[in-house]
Amino acid sequence: MKALRNGAKSVNCSILMALISFWLLVTPIAALTNAIALNCDPCITRKDYTLKAILHGTSEDDFWLQVQSAMRQAALDMGVVLELELKKTFNSFEMAQEIDAASKNPDYDALIVTIPDELVQQSVSIAIQEQEKPIFGMNLGYEVARKLGVLGFAAQDE
Repeated sequence: MKALRNGAKSVNCSILMALISFWLLVTPIAALTNAIALNCDPCITRKDYTLKAILHGTSEDDFWLQVQSAMRQAALDMGVVLELELKKTFNSFEMAQEIDAASKNPDYDALIVTIPDELVQQSVSIAIQEQEKPIFGMNLGYEVARKLGVLGFAAQDE
């Protein structure tokens, strides 16, 4: 929230960081999967990708509303489908259940998660071990995500 208090320039920086972070998560998935599956240049044709983002941020927080907006725009720019719904309040148990269900859902090609606590960490760990689905982290939980083996992580230095 510190960035929001520093004025419009910092807010714009946060939006830019969210866009760049999301782009950095999406591009490797599309390029790698397409190059393997089609054995051709990933810029020519590729399948449609559906990403599910499960974040601890809430719809009551301006920062997360900006992240949501930036991620949706990045998804449009990259030509991927992004499912992202910010909850009104954070509930660790519900977030862990959502990660578990999404990791088993064949409609999602990859997950983007934050890891705010141990319950969510356990859910992400199980999803990585039991599913053959790329899982990327963002914003919160870098050290844990690295240990768990998520494929990538996007955040800014605090």
